[in-house]
Amino acid sequence: MIEKIKLSAKHLNFFYGDAQALYDISMDVKSSQVTALIGPSGCGKSTFLRCMNRMNDLIPTSRVEGEIILDDFNINDPSVDVVMLRRRVGMVFQKPNPFPKSIFENVAYGLKVNGVKDKSFIESRAEGIMAKHLQRELEKIKKSILILGALVEDRVRLAIKSIESRNADIAEQIVSMDYEIDEMEVDIEEECLKVLALHQPVAVDLRFLVGVIKINNDLERIADETVNIAYRIKTISKDKTCKFIFDYAVMAEKARNMLKMSLDAMVQLDTDAAFAVCRMDDEVDVYVRQAYRELKSSILQSPENVGILINMFLISRHIERIADHATNIAEEVIYLTDGEIVRHGKF
Repeated sequence: MIEKIKLSAKHLNFFYGDAQALYDISMDVKSSQVTALIGPSGCGKSTFLRCMNRMNDLIPTSRVEGEIILDDFNINDPSVDVVMLRRRVGMVFQKPNPFPKSIFENVAYGLKVNGVKDKSFIESRAEGIMAKHLQRELEKIKKSILILGALVEDRVRLAIKSIESRNADIAEQIVSMDYEIDEMEVDIEEECLKVLALHQPVAVDLRFLVGVIKINNDLERIADETVNIAYRIKTISKDKTCKFIFDYAVMAEKARNMLKMSLDAMVQLDTDAAFAVCRMDDEVDVYVRQAYRELKSSILQSPENVGILINMFLISRHIERIADHATNIAEEVIYLTDGEIVRHGKF
């Protein structure tokens, strides 16, 4: 069986201005087979591939010498219709590879090169495509923030468990996993900023991105508070004789419930639930003041245990901060839904 040659490069040289990128390339690509180009970064693989459908023509200073034969014709011949060529020789890149134009021009490019002249039609189609792409990006960001919320909820659960058991191993687990939250928080913020820069959203979409950026930061700070609790537990657990003076159970459960409610409100865009979270914040503050009074009295009675007792008080402060950040998330949900800023007790 004779193997058919689908594409053949003959003595191909390629230049970016005066810099030569490809040197006397000659090779065949056989029909119905996979041909792989393997080499280090910067060796010219992508440049050679772009020669196959003349994508390099878009670079003003580029020039090519030699031939590339596709079936029976030289694609470098000036008479070749490059639009038809690119329909036959497609290219999928590892990353999006837009033309050096605006987003609108990239979207409208296909219509224009196919002869569409009606500006209103081009604008309508391009804006429709851009709107769909924006919604896909927003949906991806929404999924990411929900995953981050679930991870942070789990960290709070572990922090409460470490308080109940005074287990240093659980505390160490919280500390060692903190990098996951940090990395995800940065990724979400970068995605939000990218969408803001590329799509310039308005109204509800803009409020959504602004809200997600703030909620993203609050979730990361809640995770940091669980790490702070973990450090306190690691210190306290070293002294087996010292008992907890204050019972954190009710306070911690209330803070965890506030976080859960605020995240549920975000998913369902439930302003009633968000307002309920805001009102619960004062209840947690009462427990902090109670912890302060009890631990202050204990310090006066047992000054030799002041270090451990201060760490016990700080646990209550960290739980309070978790509740504060949960309240911030609820306030942002109200902003997302109603466009109303309710910070600083305005609710």
